[in-house]
Amino acid sequence: ANGLVERFHCCLKESLITRLNGPNWIDQLPWVMLGIHTAPKENLNTSSTEMVLRCSPYSARRVPSEYEVRPRCQKVPRSTEKQHGPRSSIPNDLCTANFVFSPYDGPYEVIHLGDKTFQLLIGGRQDTVSINRLKLAHLDIDSPVQVAQLPNRGRPRQITPTLDKEQLLKNRVTTRWGRAIKTPSRF
Repeated sequence: ANGLVERFHCCLKESLITRLNGPNWIDQLPWVMLGIHTAPKENLNTSSTEMVLRCSPYSARRVPSEYEVRPRCQKVPRSTEKQHGPRSSIPNDLCTANFVFSPYDGPYEVIHLGDKTFQLLIGGRQDTVSINRLKLAHLDIDSPVQVAQLPNRGRPRQITPTLDKEQLLKNRVTTRWGRAIKTPSRF
């Protein structure tokens, strides 16, 4: 592309120098550009005008404004669909999936399919997840499906054994003056 720009620049410069007969070269620029536009290209064996207008400017002997470009452009079908945001790509197999992966865990069983959301069975309860956050779970049909379970959250429950009053009195720790020391239950 750099070579094309350099060749065009040289051609433009040469044309302006030959056409320049006064101090105001801006007046000559449209004629120079028209000449470059209608000049035949060596590698294409045609000119840019012939490619755009589908007829030779030399054979027709017409001014470029007389070409019927506007009716041809009106025949080109216009796109009616407008795309304003990024298009999300959702696999077609996702709508028929029995198991899907939620981000970072899974697979989870699909209970209900919606247009934009799926209802999944996660940890024994139903949860609604957006379709954009799911991936299709490709599972082996021969092996049984190991459905993921949610990890337990929070502190595990500790079952404290119940002690009789006699055992409590025996295990009671006292100070040397006889006061009972009761340790906090959380330790």
